[in-house]
Amino acid sequence: MKTTALLLILTLAAGAAGAAVAPRTVLLESFTNISCDGCADANDVTAQYMADHGANEVINLQYHVNWPHPADPYYLVAPTDALGRAMTYFVASTPALKTDGGGTVTASYPQLDAAVQARRALTSPLRLDVTRTLNGLDLDAQVTVTAVGAVTAAQPVLRVALAEELDVQAVPPGSNGETDFHWIMRAMLPDHAGTPLSLSEGGSVTLPFSTVLDAAWAYTF
Repeated sequence: MKTTALLLILTLAAGAAGAAVAPRTVLLESFTNISCDGCADANDVTAQYMADHGANEVINLQYHVNWPHPADPYYLVAPTDALGRAMTYFVASTPALKTDGGGTVTASYPQLDAAVQARRALTSPLRLDVTRTLNGLDLDAQVTVTAVGAVTAAQPVLRVALAEELDVQAVPPGSNGETDFHWIMRAMLPDHAGTPLSLSEGGSVTLPFSTVLDAAWAYTF
């Protein structure tokens, strides 16, 4: 089964807690590889957590990097974006998982839950509203970011990613036995660096994004 969904990521600089009134959806960023020892177990835990809690509470984005297997097919689709995000966090080994940009948790469900719930306890000063249209393989989206509270981050950055929800392989493509691949990063719009925002409380900005989907992906919206 293949399902491609538009996944939106809002990254704030450190110290962005501030006064805020919007519910928080926690972002889990996974760094993985088809031949990484431990990645299959770590990804299974994350997938189970996602299934148990749902996208209103937590979302996952998996970046496939080029180690230990340099020809990971998921890495080869968007290598610059995957390595750009890995370099942002100075990721040097896999598996690695960042919870709202901080803390590394891998294959422990209780530790992952503790990290997620700690972030869920905090509200957000920013709200995202999304509209999107799909015409054949042409995808157009508009993202409106509204500052519903005081924005204390020096420079908020909006990052938009296309993620494939699930790709199941009949035969493991790597050496770790993994066949079910979840929330694979396929592209970032416009790229991994994202779009800097200038917002103060009560303000909003609307940004357009367009891309052409790969015909090899199955997609639903």
